[in-house]
Amino acid sequence: MLRADVPWDKLSEMVRCVFAPLNCEGVSISLEVRIEAELEQGINRDTIDLKIKETLNQIDAKFWRRKKVNKMHVKIYIMSVNVNIFPVFINDPLNLLEDDRKRHHSLEDLRKRFTCNFYAEGDKVYAYGRTPSELLEMGFRSVVKTPQEIPKTTCRVILEGFCNKLTAVGYNIERLGFRMQAFDVRNPIPLNIKELVLLKGCELRTVYLKDLLTNNLIFGLIIDLKFKLEYERKTCSYFDIRRNISQKYGDAAARSAIREIRVKTGDLTPDGKINLQASKFRYENILSIMKEAGDEIELPTGNKAIVSLQPTPIIIGV
Repeated sequence: MLRADVPWDKLSEMVRCVFAPLNCEGVSISLEVRIEAELEQGINRDTIDLKIKETLNQIDAKFWRRKKVNKMHVKIYIMSVNVNIFPVFINDPLNLLEDDRKRHHSLEDLRKRFTCNFYAEGDKVYAYGRTPSELLEMGFRSVVKTPQEIPKTTCRVILEGFCNKLTAVGYNIERLGFRMQAFDVRNPIPLNIKELVLLKGCELRTVYLKDLLTNNLIFGLIIDLKFKLEYERKTCSYFDIRRNISQKYGDAAARSAIREIRVKTGDLTPDGKINLQASKFRYENILSIMKEAGDEIELPTGNKAIVSLQPTPIIIGV
């Protein structure tokens, strides 16, 4: 947890050196600001109504509390930044099969031979899911482990469980090593050129962090908004679109198609300008995916896990 009492005249540095790097990393950011303005003889009403409130209204600020004060003192507190990490809670220990890692030179061979899941952590290999009795004959043994004891395996189990939940609600899962991507194939985003398909989805990763207050590990899902482009049912890039659409419909149609896609993905506003609310757009779409998946998932180990539908707040100032 990071706390910082930020001077009001350093907000530009905050935007440039804190929020801009977070935005470049693809972090979904929401910001809450508390303003305390105190003056002995009171603040000019025109200043409040015509300047302060009007500006806040123009930038779509939400008012939570207004308080009239009289003492000369000004402070601005940056309360929190929400990051796209969603906490996951597992109450019960995990039932697994365990064997020594040195006895298995290749996990791929095990995965090809059996339909259950395998994951190595430290000097052990763990099997979970529909584990056949043949594994016991090979030397695997039944064990019960808490998530705190095997955090990397727990992260993998969470990732697979959440992907299974997205599959159940109609998403197609693409596995990329330790990351996975999921796209909503049921609801493609409509585009003017019929050969083009735009799919909304997300990239999924897991993380565990140490709570400095309790010394316990906290598990979380990292959800990044992703879009997938297909041309004639094949994954394509902007370069592919520019080439294929130009050949078939002309350069103007290709430019128009790319602009339409960038509007649909939140990079541009409908009038073609840079979307200054792109982070908000990503944040809201990530929340919609989480809401669609729901707050309860069944893990491949048979455990139930609860996923917070609210992202993790990082406290910057109080």
